[in-house]
Amino acid sequence: MTDTNDRFHRSTLHLLQNCLCLLTNRMISAQKKNNLREIIKLLQNPENSSIVKKLFISLPMKKQQAFTLIEMMAVVAIIAILAAISVPSYLFKITREQIEAGISLADLVKKPVAASWLATQNFPTDNAAAGLPASDKIVNNYVSAISLENGAIHISFGNRATGPLKGKVLSLRPAVVDDAAIVPVTWVCAGAEAPDKMSIKGVDKTTVKLEHLPAACRIQNKK
Repeated sequence: MTDTNDRFHRSTLHLLQNCLCLLTNRMISAQKKNNLREIIKLLQNPENSSIVKKLFISLPMKKQQAFTLIEMMAVVAIIAILAAISVPSYLFKITREQIEAGISLADLVKKPVAASWLATQNFPTDNAAAGLPASDKIVNNYVSAISLENGAIHISFGNRATGPLKGKVLSLRPAVVDDAAIVPVTWVCAGAEAPDKMSIKGVDKTTVKLEHLPAACRIQNKK
């Protein structure tokens, strides 16, 4: 008789849980549509309230049981898998954001370089020649220095930069149309290729690992 009651209880509980899942899905759908009236209507529905009430009333009736060792191991394994997926993704996102912060800081170096090319068809040899501060004075939270060498900009990461970036360098090189100085300078990141009809000036000193570089800093395979 006890086994029959337990089976009946489990079946009832399972049915109530399915009803609650259906109600939850409907509420989520209404929330995505920003339909506040629909959410209130679902919550005020007597049938929905009854489902939730019956579910919570039925839970204490179930005999309390401890987790088995296999169940605990399964839970730990699932948590470990989720952590293995989410933690690297989070660190990857932070690294990319810090690279973008470094590239943004380099904008102040780009302006005198582009002006020099337009005026003389030559590039400044260093920071001083471009009228810029010393390289170790161009800094932010993630950049410890920005140096200029014959038009090429070299961003050195440091300060609060993450481990994969600290001590690494990212180069931005000018690409120009040699016989048309009026065409604005285009900046090529790391080992990316030059646009058609443009030539890249300066040396690429990038040491940031390829997997951390944005798509714009990588060579695009052309078919």
